[in-house]
Amino acid sequence: MKREESRKRWKCIFGSFDLGLAVAWSAVAALRGHFGLCSGDDQVAADMAPNQEVATVYAAESVAMDDSALKPAKRGGATLTQVGEGGLIYLIGGANREGASFGDVHCFDFETRAWKFVIPSSGSLSPRSGHSAVAIGSKIYVFGGFDVAAGATFNDVNVFDTRTLSWYEAAVEGEEPRPRNAHAAIILPEDDDSRETRRMLVHGGSSLESESAICFVGGRNFDGKICTDMATLDIKSWTWQLMPICEWNRCSLAAGVIDGALVSFGGWDVGRICGDCCHYSDEEESWIHATLAECKTGNQTEPAMPEVPERFGHCGTTITVQPSNQPNAKATRQGLLIFGGMNAQSDLDDLVLIMTSC
Repeated sequence: MKREESRKRWKCIFGSFDLGLAVAWSAVAALRGHFGLCSGDDQVAADMAPNQEVATVYAAESVAMDDSALKPAKRGGATLTQVGEGGLIYLIGGANREGASFGDVHCFDFETRAWKFVIPSSGSLSPRSGHSAVAIGSKIYVFGGFDVAAGATFNDVNVFDTRTLSWYEAAVEGEEPRPRNAHAAIILPEDDDSRETRRMLVHGGSSLESESAICFVGGRNFDGKICTDMATLDIKSWTWQLMPICEWNRCSLAAGVIDGALVSFGGWDVGRICGDCCHYSDEEESWIHATLAECKTGNQTEPAMPEVPERFGHCGTTITVQPSNQPNAKATRQGLLIFGGMNAQSDLDDLVLIMTSC
């Protein structure tokens, strides 16, 4: 891996504000220039109301793929990142049940439903799973991860330029966050309402005052314990800011922003593999379960769980799509696209799209 020539400095700043609800989803958020790393498997606290009745319904559907194209190998712990609205979707890294880690890159064209293997023009990513990835412009920023075979946990920052297809490792200095894995990546909206959205998704964080940030939530330390800190990294100055957080008990999930709401699916809660869908309620200031329904024609949904297997170690990204049951509609909608993962029965290589009820 080549390193960026210009040297950047790490800086450790501890804050005292409350980040409890922000970090609950082991997720990452991007606010156009900084990115934040909010621990992960160090149990982060949230007010979860699992039995609370909610009116929110999300539609889930399996995404058909072009069988003539070569698909990525089955895996968990990969990342799925869309570059630009309606752009290609990049799958990076991951590991299989045998403990083999990958450092490869695949891209998925949602319009043609075809996968393509990407050969980097220069540089490479060391094999890993459980890392985080978020796209700003044409570049994908990858943090941390774990190489099962080598027993190594990372806290490096690697950048993949989708225009040049090149990898490089960002040169950073100062006090770095602890190595970790099992966190997800979320891109926050950039519209006029983005500041309010940031307050909803990242309670009290200093990145709320920034016009460009990525926030990371969740992950495991190198010793397997759930993290208890949060960090933000300004990718312009490459300066880290570290702060403590509280506890929560889920990791290895997929999360994204759908119509301004933070939505999560699946994961591991230190006791079971989950197959539920949850979202953050700004009014309740808590995380609550949402109902999954099959997408029906005629804008009808039924609150019945479609056959979407429970899983952990999957990856997801927020994408903008045209609903499959409205092929002639001009309007597009946001959805959380999920790939792969694992459960007790099998390794998965399916694609699932979760949207607000159609």
